[in-house]
Amino acid sequence: MGQTHYILIGGGIAGMMLAAKIVLEGSRVTLFDSGSPHSASGNAAGMFNPITGKNHLQTWRAEQLLGALEAFFETPEFQPLSKYLYKLPIYKPFNSVSEYNHGLGVRANTPELLCIEEQPLMESVFHNPIGGLKIGRSGWLDIPAFLKALRGILETHFHFRYEAARILPEHIYLSQQKIIWDSEAFFFDGLVLCQGAEQALKLLWDLPVIPNKGQGIKIEGEFEIPFILSSGIYILPLGKNRFNVGATYEWEFSHPFPDSVGLKILTEALDSVLAAPYRIIDHYAGIRPTTRDRRPLVGTHPVHRCLHVFSGFGTKGVLLSAYFSAVLWDYISGKNTFLEKEYDILRFYHKEIIPLPEGANMRSIIRLMAP
Repeated sequence: MGQTHYILIGGGIAGMMLAAKIVLEGSRVTLFDSGSPHSASGNAAGMFNPITGKNHLQTWRAEQLLGALEAFFETPEFQPLSKYLYKLPIYKPFNSVSEYNHGLGVRANTPELLCIEEQPLMESVFHNPIGGLKIGRSGWLDIPAFLKALRGILETHFHFRYEAARILPEHIYLSQQKIIWDSEAFFFDGLVLCQGAEQALKLLWDLPVIPNKGQGIKIEGEFEIPFILSSGIYILPLGKNRFNVGATYEWEFSHPFPDSVGLKILTEALDSVLAAPYRIIDHYAGIRPTTRDRRPLVGTHPVHRCLHVFSGFGTKGVLLSAYFSAVLWDYISGKNTFLEKEYDILRFYHKEIIPLPEGANMRSIIRLMAP
């Protein structure tokens, strides 16, 4: 049997992590990437955090997700990429005595991840009059630098080809399992849609991705912070007195660009937290691929079995991508025949998104997929 070939569409954190998994397992990958300036991976802060929400609960599958992320950077082929992964605690100041008391309770449940700072930290830099909660096994990934370096490793040491191209439905021939681009035919054993919030392939498969716009700013000041500060917004240290600050969450928007409304939201929130002066040096925006239930979209088309999806990671692309790359690869390669309903794309099918394949009967498909 010859080497299997997979085509991936989308070169963000999800697509590139999946490509790394596939080539590491011995298959060949061609990845098409449109290079959208508004992609989540190109604009995200790259944070990963095992604790979620105001109640400080452990993130869904936190141990598995962190284990897979750490294992990726321990893989000999990818160890050089660890310089782009910054392990930093996240500090969340308490805003009230009740938050402090709640923090004591959640710390008792997850002492390996949480600790309490009883006294204010760095009061000349930011407001935290009654201390806060510090989260461990967290940090951030320099996504643009990481993706560039990972691409170099894959192109040099593996059967990997990168094409800067925007693939549209008319380029894809599913029945023949090929893509025709620039007069060249690319035959595939599997085609994986990893394009995030970009909906260029909507006619091929109407994925239930909800675009969510996020704006952020970069600032500089005469101070440093040895952790990621999280207090309504995050302040993430980049080194050399520079910081990423974000982010907005905009479910309705008319354009993908940064704007004055987002800037006002960010600066007002920043001014309420930061006690030290700062200067804004950049303002940016990106579109996150989210889902209604905040779970990723992983799985295989019920009719076109060569067509797969790997998307919907929202704000957690860094934390989720390594683990679910292995999940999807094990499934499409036949190592595992089961995907859990929590993240399987089929959880949506009985309601809304089965496309009408050529020659298929919609009623029979809906009956087949109904719970």
